[in-house]
Amino acid sequence: MVPLPLHNPNFELGKFNNTLKPSLTIEICELKNQNMNAQGLPTNGTGCVGTDRFEPGSGGTPLKTFAPGSVKLVNLPIREFGWWNLFNLPPDGFYYVLWDTRQSNLDVNKYYRIKVFINGSRVPLGIADVDPMSSLRQWKYSLTGEVIQLIDDVLLPIPFRVEKSALCPGVSLCTSVTVTNDVKQIIRVQSADGSFIAGVLIPPGFLPPPPGPQSVVLTISRVNTGANNVGAGTQAIPCHTGLPLQQFNSCFNFSTIPELATIEGTPGHQFVFPINVAVCFILHDTEDSRAPWVQLWSSDEGGVNAKPLQSAVDLEILAGPSGHTCGNQLVGFNSQPGGFRGLASAGWGKLKGGLGRVFGVQTAYAVDVGLGGLAFDLSNIGPALTAEMRRSSPEAVTVQPGGLATPAVTVVGTKVHNGNLLGAVDVEGYTRGIPGLPVTFTVAPGSGTLTPSGSVNAEQVTQLTTYTGLPVESELGGGGASVDWHPPRVAGTYRLFAKAQARVGSPPTSIDTIGFTAVVPLIGLNALQGSWSNSDPQAIGITRLNIAVEGSAASVHAWASCGGGECDWNPADATNTSAWLTEQKVVAFWDQGFATRTQTITWLTPTTLKVVTFTHFVPPDTRTDYTLIETFTKDPPIP
Repeated sequence: MVPLPLHNPNFELGKFNNTLKPSLTIEICELKNQNMNAQGLPTNGTGCVGTDRFEPGSGGTPLKTFAPGSVKLVNLPIREFGWWNLFNLPPDGFYYVLWDTRQSNLDVNKYYRIKVFINGSRVPLGIADVDPMSSLRQWKYSLTGEVIQLIDDVLLPIPFRVEKSALCPGVSLCTSVTVTNDVKQIIRVQSADGSFIAGVLIPPGFLPPPPGPQSVVLTISRVNTGANNVGAGTQAIPCHTGLPLQQFNSCFNFSTIPELATIEGTPGHQFVFPINVAVCFILHDTEDSRAPWVQLWSSDEGGVNAKPLQSAVDLEILAGPSGHTCGNQLVGFNSQPGGFRGLASAGWGKLKGGLGRVFGVQTAYAVDVGLGGLAFDLSNIGPALTAEMRRSSPEAVTVQPGGLATPAVTVVGTKVHNGNLLGAVDVEGYTRGIPGLPVTFTVAPGSGTLTPSGSVNAEQVTQLTTYTGLPVESELGGGGASVDWHPPRVAGTYRLFAKAQARVGSPPTSIDTIGFTAVVPLIGLNALQGSWSNSDPQAIGITRLNIAVEGSAASVHAWASCGGGECDWNPADATNTSAWLTEQKVVAFWDQGFATRTQTITWLTPTTLKVVTFTHFVPPDTRTDYTLIETFTKDPPIP
C-alpha cells in the first residue's frame, strides 16, 4: 500500500477537496536508470521510459492509466466500510485506485512512478516512486518521500488526497471544483467566517459539444493586489494592468483545466451560454458617491486587455441561508491617509454606521454574455469604477497675450450595477457626473501657469504648472472640474492636459488624458496705434496718450492732469521695444529738467492698455519719487 497521507508534512485535516473525482486520472510509468541520487534512488529529474510525449525532460508512455472517472472517492471513511477501515486513513476523506500489479508485468529490478493529474493538465498534483519486491523478505517500510517498496503481483491500494489549495498554492481564498455540462452549478469561495465572497453560476450546456471536454475543473482564487488605498482607488499590484480606473479590493482569478479553446466562428467566445460571476468588494455601508458606478471587469492572463462585464443579479451566487453574506466582510481604513478625517477631506460622501464600519464590502455584479473579446476567458475578474472623462469646454481656443483660458472636463459614470444609466441624463445621453473624483491639470513645459478657477486676483495666487481639483456639484449632479490657464504672452501654440482615473473617447479607450490647446496670436506693434484715454475720467495722472507707429518704431505723445487742465508732455520716442514680442511692452522716456518720466506701456487687449509711469525728481528738487499705475481705453475712431 502507498504510505498514508497522514505522514506527509503538508497534510492538513479538514482541507480535503472532495469535488474532483470526475477529473482525476492516474498514470504509472517505468523510470529510466538515469538522474539517480547518491543512493541510486530516482529523483524528480528521473524520466520515464518510452517516447517523450508527455512532460518535457521526463516524458514517457504510461505503463498503466486510470482514466478520468475510474478514481474512487471515500468521503467519510469512518462511516463507509471497506479495506480502508484497517488503516488509519484521513477521517475527512481521500481518493484511491486499486492497481493490479499482475497485469503490468513489473520488473523487480526497476523503479516505477505513480502520477496524479487533473485531466487536461500535464503538471502532476503529486508523485510517488515504487520499487517492486519479489517477496516479503525483501520488503521494508519507507516514509513518504522515499521510494515505496511493494510486493509484486498483488492488488495495490493507492490512496491520495487533494487539498482545496492544490491548484492555487499559497492562496488562502481558493476553491477548485469539477463542473459538468449537464446540470446548473454554483461554485463559491468562502471566507474564514463562512461568508460567500466570490462565485460563479454555470448553466447546463455551457460547454461546446464533443469533441470538446464535457467537464472541466474550475478554480477560483484570490489575486494578491498588494496594498490597497480605498480612498484613492489604487492597488500596489492592479487587478487589471493598465486600466486607468479606480480599482478596489476583491480581485479573483477564474480558470479551467483543461483550458477551453475558442468556439469556431465566435472570436473570444469559449461558452455556448453565458456564465455569471460575482464578487464582494470594498465600499459597503457608506454614502460614497462612487459606489453606484462600480462594475466588474475582466482581463486576460497578467491583467491586461481589460473589458467591462455586463451586469447581472448576484443573489443566487452570494446569498447564504441567512441572506446576503457580503456584509460580514469588514476591513479597516488604515490605507486611507488621515483615517476618517482624511476620507472626509478627500471629497467623498458622508459615512454612516460609525467608524467600525467605514469600509466593508458590497456586491458588484457581472455576467459574461458572450459578446466577444478577452473578457470571456475567465481570468482576472475584479471591480473598478467605470468612469469616463469628457471635455466640457472647447478643445482649442485663441487667447490674447496676457489672457486666460478655462479648460473644463466632466467625469461621468457610464454603468451601474444593473447595467443602466444612473440619475439625470444630459441631452447627449450621458449619465450624470461623479462628484469628488479628482482631476489633475498639467501644462506642457513652457506652456504657462495655472490658478484655481475664478481666482479673485490671479496675480496674488501662487502660479502652478500642475493643479488637482475636485469636481463640484453641477446641473448634471457633479463631475465637472476646471482650472484657469495662463499661457505665455509670446505668440505660439500651447498645450494643457487633464488626467483622471477614467477612460476617454467614444468608444472609450485605455487613454486617460484629455488635451487642450491655446493659441496666442502674434500682436504687431501697430496695435498701439491711435488715441487712448484714461479709464478714470477723474484721474490725476496721465489723461491722454496718442501713439504713432511706423514700422518697428513708435512715439508716445502724453498729456497729464495739471492745475485743473492738461499739461502737454510732447511726443517721446518709445526707444525700448525689445519686450514687445515677449510681453507686448514698450518704454518711453521724458527728461523735463526737474524730473524724468519713464513710462511702460503694456498692451492688454485691442481696446485696453496698462500704463505704469515712474517719476524721478532731480536734485535739488526734494520731492519724493512716485509711480502711477493706470488703465487706458482706446478712443473710438473719429467719424
